[in-house]
Amino acid sequence: MSPTRASLGTLRDACPRCGTPFEPARGEWSGALMFAQGAYGALGLLGMFALLLAGAPLAWTIAWIALATVALPILTYRNFKGAWIGAMWAAHPWP
Repeated sequence: MSPTRASLGTLRDACPRCGTPFEPARGEWSGALMFAQGAYGALGLLGMFALLLAGAPLAWTIAWIALATVALPILTYRNFKGAWIGAMWAAHPWP
């Protein structure tokens, strides 16, 4: 895969290898957001239930919920967006 950045401050208009234009398509932003919300919400709930069943202190449970629903989305949303766009391209490759 070719890098999308031409330099630190600019983006390429198209992929230098295949010529595919780098422009947002319909559904990329909202689909990735819904995909990420569902994944992080499920991860937060599963971890919370596991901690509660294990008898962990309440502070650990609150820390887990904060990590799973605030810190992880901020740190990894770009990866979720890339996975969503990859899934969209696999389902319907555009010319």
